[in-house]
Amino acid sequence: MNYDTESEAWSELEIDSRDKDNIIHQAQYDEAVSLRKKAYAAESDPLRNEWKYEEETGNPDADQYKQKWLDKVVEIKERIPLPQLVVQA
Repeated sequence: MNYDTESEAWSELEIDSRDKDNIIHQAQYDEAVSLRKKAYAAESDPLRNEWKYEEETGNPDADQYKQKWLDKVVEIKERIPLPQLVVQA
């Protein structure tokens, strides 16, 4: 986030607290999605490409390559979870 939610300026904004919560959640969500995209490009996409190559060339062990790719996707999702919106009453 590029703003200080603890600042006086933030607290003085004439915005409903639920709207502030939504703004913060959206910023956190966007950041997580961006980090995931970078991780997929650097870590899982090469594994997917390797699996597709092995599959196309008829390698009988291609499923092992597929599993490596799927495991990496799960790892990334666990490492970079999407934030849950917490609504204050």
